[in-house]
Amino acid sequence: MVYFIQAGDRGPIKIGYSKDPMKRMKVLQQSNAKNLSLLGTIEGDKRKEWAIHNFLGFYKMKGEWFKSSEPILRFIYDLVFKSPWARPSY
Repeated sequence: MVYFIQAGDRGPIKIGYSKDPMKRMKVLQQSNAKNLSLLGTIEGDKRKEWAIHNFLGFYKMKGEWFKSSEPILRFIYDLVFKSPWARPSY
């Protein structure tokens, strides 16, 4: 699964790959001062994650973290809620 995890209400967004995104978020939470929230997941592998990273490269901060912005959030929303690979988180 490709996951989208946000730090805080308006913080950066981590785009990663994991077989268990909730477990991954719990591990990330241990070293993050801000509360993390899972924005959603889509079916995919490391290639899909890499493709998303490349597509959103302009917004990349460091590693797998991306600036939170309206275009990024809209892109994630469209992927998570409108794509055939979607698995929305509620």
